[in-house]
Amino acid sequence: MQEEWLSSLSASLLVLVLGLLVVVVGFNFFEARRAGLPLRLPRLPSLSRLRTVRERRAAASSEEMPEAFDDDDDSDIAPPSATGVPREGAQAASDDERPLDDSPDHAPDAEAPAEAARQEPLDPRFELIVDFSGTAPLSPMVEKLLARFIRVQTKPVRHYLDAQKGVVQVGMVLATRSGFASLIEIEEFLDQSERLMLPYGLSRIGPRPDSAQAMARAREVDMLLSRLDGQICFHLKASRLPSWSDVDGIMAALGLEVRGDGHYARLDAEGALRYVIMPADEGLFLSLLLDLPRVSQPAVVLGQMVEDAQAIAQAFEAELVDDRGMPLLAPAMQMMRAQVGARAEQLQAVGLVPGSLLACRLFS
Repeated sequence: MQEEWLSSLSASLLVLVLGLLVVVVGFNFFEARRAGLPLRLPRLPSLSRLRTVRERRAAASSEEMPEAFDDDDDSDIAPPSATGVPREGAQAASDDERPLDDSPDHAPDAEAPAEAARQEPLDPRFELIVDFSGTAPLSPMVEKLLARFIRVQTKPVRHYLDAQKGVVQVGMVLATRSGFASLIEIEEFLDQSERLMLPYGLSRIGPRPDSAQAMARAREVDMLLSRLDGQICFHLKASRLPSWSDVDGIMAALGLEVRGDGHYARLDAEGALRYVIMPADEGLFLSLLLDLPRVSQPAVVLGQMVEDAQAIAQAFEAELVDDRGMPLLAPAMQMMRAQVGARAEQLQAVGLVPGSLLACRLFS
């Protein structure tokens, strides 16, 4: 009897202790939220070297899809084939070898002008293409409809049109940074293309593309992109953090676009994004990020980014560091330049020009 009483008392005391623990934790959490304590942002991964950015498949598959209409040693990289059979050397990196892109933001996607999207020929190595023909000249309504057909779920769509010859090509990229085109995306693209064209007297040239073969090609393109993708990013570390108004003044003097809240951008003469500067993680000052496949002449852009970083460092008595807070000395800078040059050559070797319309759509 006494043993049962002691056992019951022990259980009651345990419940009481756990209850008090929950109350204390809940109180501390409430006080922290009420005081407005900031949340710690994830640190940018390895910033002194190229890093892959093939990371958001699970997140992309769970997010709401947008509407289709809208008002390593990479010496053996091979271009994708048109048959869906993987070429030798185009093996996929495992999920563990593809680090997450947990930077605050990679270089934002910029929609290409409609004229460029119409007139740049489509590439069957990287896009699923459907050809249509009709009576020339084509109705202006066809062009208006195609201008609004810009994506299928997560995959960008573009077209090539010759109204005088009565021919239209509609193409969807086979892969992006969110992964390869799914069977659902492929079928939706094929169905939507025909629904748009058939009412205006355009008929498909040849048989309907095989969805299974298209998906095999999409997997191959995804493997290739995972090995060619990369970003360069490094930090500025200052012993004393200046005011953002002072930083804005220096950035404006250097010719960077001030976007507010500590975000800045270097644009080219046409207004295209070259690289971005943003607030760094705790203990650092600023982070500079170059999205290599999405800028033309990335080696030149890297040189300009380093020059700007050095000017900012001089203005605020800061130093260039990697993600570990270690100074970026001349050998590390030389290594970055070599990596960027090598990666740009690898992109061009498979038919992708850094900064081109197709490259920006694939690496989006």
